[in-house]
Amino acid sequence: MKNITLALLSMSVLIASCSKQPVANFTTDKDTYTAGESIVCSNTSEDAVVYDWEYLSASSGQTITEQIIGDHDSIKIETTNAYGDGEFEIKLTVTNEKRDNTDEVTKTVNIIAATGSVTFYTKTQTHVDEIEVTINGEIKTLTKQFEETADCNEDGAVYFEDLAVGVLQYSVYHKIIKVTKTYDILILKDNCQRIEVLY
Repeated sequence: MKNITLALLSMSVLIASCSKQPVANFTTDKDTYTAGESIVCSNTSEDAVVYDWEYLSASSGQTITEQIIGDHDSIKIETTNAYGDGEFEIKLTVTNEKRDNTDEVTKTVNIIAATGSVTFYTKTQTHVDEIEVTINGEIKTLTKQFEETADCNEDGAVYFEDLAVGVLQYSVYHKIIKVTKTYDILILKDNCQRIEVLY
C-alpha cells in the first residue's frame, strides 16, 4: 500500500511539473481587404500567455513585432496602398506560462490596392486633338471640345482608370505651342474626378 501511495504521489508531482504545450491560432475578419481597411485579427490561441504578432509595416517596409502579454484579444493592422496588390502574411508565435514551450501559425490574406479614376476635358481650347495628357507613362489625346463639364469617361475626353490612391503627377502637352505643363493630382478611392485642361 505504501508503494502505491508513493507511486501516486510521484505521478502527481510529475504531472504538476509538466508544462502545457500552447496552441497558436487566430482568425481574421475577412480574407480580402482593400488597402486602407484594417485587418482585425482575433486571437484564439490556447494555453499561452505571451503573444508575438509579426507583420509588415506599410510605412517603413520593415517587419513589426507586437508583443502582448496576458491579453487574449484582437489586434488591428492598418493597410495602405504601399502594400500594392497581393498576399499579406501575418504570423503569431505564442509562449506558455512557464516560457518553455512555443507554437506559431502564419496566415495569409489578400490586399487589393485602392483605386480611383480621372477624366480630363477642355471647354476653351481649340485644336483639341493637339493636346495630350500623360499619367504613369500612358499618353492619351483629347478629341472633343466641351461646352459643359464632361462626364466621367465621356467620349472625346481623356479617361484614366485604376489609378492608385494618393498623389500622382500628370502632364499636359500642347503639340502646336510645344509646351508641357506638369501638375499633381490627389486620386481618391472609388472616385472619378473631372479636370479641365487649361492653357
